[in-house]
Amino acid sequence: MRRREVEGLDNRSSLARVMKLRKQGLCRDLGGWRSMSEQQKSLVEVVVRAKALLDAIDTRLLQRVAKGQELSPTAINDRQRFANSYERTLKLLGIGQALAPLGPRGSGAPNRTLRPQRTR
Repeated sequence: MRRREVEGLDNRSSLARVMKLRKQGLCRDLGGWRSMSEQQKSLVEVVVRAKALLDAIDTRLLQRVAKGQELSPTAINDRQRFANSYERTLKLLGIGQALAPLGPRGSGAPNRTLRPQRTR
């Protein structure tokens, strides 16, 4: 990953740094940049950009809600379509499936050994 990380962004910006970390995490999940196919590398680029855009859309919509402004059904539907597309792309990479929590000794059952501490 020595090439330019985020095209069109100053790599010192917080957005570029977050995108770089996401890209590194996805690549690590897929076995590392060198072991990935070109298709996987392209999909990782798409997913990282899509996540940045989805975060920006969510921020804008939440700002409108915080100001007491109504959200149009079109804005909500567009956001949902974009989120669905993001999820489908993750699934193409094989990392969009939710993992069940592991319990003791990998039993698949939730770990119930931790108990809340009582306050006196």
